[in-house]
Amino acid sequence: MNTLSSRRIIILSLVSLLLGVTFNYLFFQKQFGISVVVYIFFLPSAFFLLFHLFRINFNRSIYWYAIPLVFFSGMAAIRDNEFLLFWNCVMVLGILLVFIGHVIGKSIIKYEIVDYLRTGILLPIKIFLGFFSLLGRIFLANDKIGKNKKITQVVKGVVITIPILLILILLLSSSDLIFNRLVSKIFFIQISEEIWFQTIIIAFVTLAWLGIFAYALENAKVVASPVVPADENKRKFGLIEAGILLGTTSLLFLIFVIIQVRYLFAGHDAIATFGYTYAEYAHKGFAELILVSLITFGIIFLLERFVLRSGQGHAKVFQWLCLILTVLIYIIMASAFLRLYIYEQAYSFTLLRILVQAFIIWLAAIFVWLLVKIFLSLKDSVFLFGVFVSVLLFFAVFNLFNPDNYIARKNIEQFAAAGKLDLKYLSTLSADAVPQIVKLLEYKGVNDNQGENLAESARLHLEKMKTKLDGPSYQQWQSFNFSRARAIYIIDQK
Repeated sequence: MNTLSSRRIIILSLVSLLLGVTFNYLFFQKQFGISVVVYIFFLPSAFFLLFHLFRINFNRSIYWYAIPLVFFSGMAAIRDNEFLLFWNCVMVLGILLVFIGHVIGKSIIKYEIVDYLRTGILLPIKIFLGFFSLLGRIFLANDKIGKNKKITQVVKGVVITIPILLILILLLSSSDLIFNRLVSKIFFIQISEEIWFQTIIIAFVTLAWLGIFAYALENAKVVASPVVPADENKRKFGLIEAGILLGTTSLLFLIFVIIQVRYLFAGHDAIATFGYTYAEYAHKGFAELILVSLITFGIIFLLERFVLRSGQGHAKVFQWLCLILTVLIYIIMASAFLRLYIYEQAYSFTLLRILVQAFIIWLAAIFVWLLVKIFLSLKDSVFLFGVFVSVLLFFAVFNLFNPDNYIARKNIEQFAAAGKLDLKYLSTLSADAVPQIVKLLEYKGVNDNQGENLAESARLHLEKMKTKLDGPSYQQWQSFNFSRARAIYIIDQK
């Protein structure tokens, strides 16, 4: 472990304070936009600067984390969809945690299941506790560096005192008008609630980064404990038990698949004999089928881990049972996908429905990857790293897909073909959808299925959006977003 000296703690405090001030400047009373990728650019830069100053060697492979970090933070300046913005931020935070985990000694390529849990849950807790440990050492430490000992203590005292004093002054100023006026005269500033709030933000972000830097740099040379091979004695699930479970599940799925082929895949006429419309039949069950798919994945995954093996790999009978079950679950997932598609044709497209369809496609790919693991006896760490990469790719493709634009385009196409349109839902979409919604202005004299004038309703919605996007929190450069800028330009042209 690298023990941080007073000099290093001061440097960490200054870098953390700079990141805190930068965070406030980029995000306070502003919308997320280009500011996200700008801020993310500073974070690895700060790490590499500290590595250089403290002469800490690090694995150059951590440079690769810059690619997903830049992509997901950069999408905040391109997409305006709130769902995508939330998950892009989650991806960035997750990658940063993995980055810190790599810094302290373990590459994600070597992660086991427990390592993902440690990184996502325990690592933030360790950083939080490490911060208080650092504070304790700041208060109690007494570095002996000859004649400069007293100077070091003075600097240490000033660094500790200033932020505490500022917070106390702001609290007292906020609680008493006369004291507020006195402080304002002394410092020639008017301490308002806004300044108080910004100070709290800066202090919180500064302390957070101080804890993160301290924990990462103190543990930067910790070597991960060697991976112990799985003990075959711990594989308590026999091949017979696994065969019974997989065989009976496959039989159940086969019966269900026969029904699907007979009715759902056969079309409207086969279902009509039971008194259902095609849309009514399809609406019932796609959520349940997705849950069945997830349970099946869990069954195969757990059996793969705990079933007794034949030599270095799985027995052929186990491999083929898993393959048969996977083929059947593929048909069931196709049924869920088709049900959802039919429902979309009847009741329009929404973000949730598009997301579920994308999830089914992703899950199908993961099933293939699980089969590869079973047949080739891949290590758990290799399989889990592949899943991690697939999650990154899932959200990357979903960003590039631009769901709001697609949803608006498909729903307007449906209106042109069938005369059905939920304009109220379209009005909830982000600025990403404006290039499509503006086309509704051409439908003059046409009413939607609620009886409202389509062009007039679209015009009012676009005017509201224009007013919103012209607000002060959207106009500063930190809030720049390509979709919002394009939406303003398109609306102005109309």
